[in-house]
Amino acid sequence: MFRGLILDADGVLILSAPMTARRGWERLHGKPEGSLDAALSEAIGPGWAGGRDEAEIHRRLGEILGIGPAGLPDVLEVLAAHQVLNTDLTALLATARPALRTAILTNSGPTRRAELTARFAADTLADLIVVSAEEGIAKPDPAIFALTCQRLGLEPGECLFVDDDPANVAGAVRAGLRAEVYSTVERLRHVLTSAGPEGR
Repeated sequence: MFRGLILDADGVLILSAPMTARRGWERLHGKPEGSLDAALSEAIGPGWAGGRDEAEIHRRLGEILGIGPAGLPDVLEVLAAHQVLNTDLTALLATARPALRTAILTNSGPTRRAELTARFAADTLADLIVVSAEEGIAKPDPAIFALTCQRLGLEPGECLFVDDDPANVAGAVRAGLRAEVYSTVERLRHVLTSAGPEGR
């Protein structure tokens, strides 16, 4: 049986609701539908992995949208409004702990830990949060999986990793973990209560 469970954040623990806030902002400001999404994508570019941190991304976003620093917090709130907690998964976590050591492993910038904690109380949902920008390595690099297991005090083979990106799942398998592409909470419950999947 597994002794550790490592979860991706976005797409697993955090889900996307309809982007009504983004569409409403666009209508309010007379911009075409999808323009806010495009502006964010352009601002992020290569992201922190390409040497662009949040401050640079936010500066670029303001320039693209033609807004000053004072208007940026409202836009950032709108951009994050579609993110909702996967409550079915958090219920499963509540029953699985403390028998399972748990971790959240996310490819994100250096402010993501604070965001996850402030908005979703993620520090109460898992024993450990690992953020790629803080470590200088990112999924699917096997090193970040090994690091996460080490901090949980477990061997890779004792841990199940769950992500919605098959490439990240493959990276976890290379690091010696057993891994699963996320589909449903029911599937994950089945895997946890069985002997465990073969890594794939």
